[in-house]
Amino acid sequence: MTQFEIVKEKLNIIEVVERYGVMVHRSKAICPFHNDKNPSMTFKGNYFRCWVCNAHGDVIDFVKQLFNINTMESLKKLNSDFCLGIKLQGSNPINSEAIKEYKRKKVQLEIYEQWEQQTYNQLSKIHRTLLYFEKFLAPKTLDEPLNDKFIFALHNRHYIEYLCQFFIKANEKVKMKIYLDELKGVMLYDKSRFAGCF
Repeated sequence: MTQFEIVKEKLNIIEVVERYGVMVHRSKAICPFHNDKNPSMTFKGNYFRCWVCNAHGDVIDFVKQLFNINTMESLKKLNSDFCLGIKLQGSNPINSEAIKEYKRKKVQLEIYEQWEQQTYNQLSKIHRTLLYFEKFLAPKTLDEPLNDKFIFALHNRHYIEYLCQFFIKANEKVKMKIYLDELKGVMLYDKSRFAGCF
């Protein structure tokens, strides 16, 4: 385990944020990285994200951005401020490799988070479209022929609702498995079937 992973494991993002003067209420906070009026920063897992300025990351990233310091200085500050007692390596090749590994994992996490948001957005858009088809394309009289999109909505809306709820309630481990499956070509749902909903 690298020193970055040790620090991240020992610290909770909300405790760190509050320690540095940001008030958190119900996993939301006023973002300290821009002129925020309403809480736009959220916390999930051990990560933060501002939905306005897009600042995001873990405890190390938060301190790095808040104090405008580099990754190693952020690590040292957290170690000192929270009395973690971790023996940090100096600027040696092992340390630079640990930084590279940390950055690689961070990029992978950002790609996963983008996939997670896009998947949920797609499911939500399909759901809204099916609701629209069902509501506005329904026959007005018994003699009126059924619209194909109305029939499609009747057949698929509950399935998409199920996927939306499943995706919302699934834990990160399950979502990660879905993500890895999709990388291998095993899709959560047949996207081509819902192409008319985009």
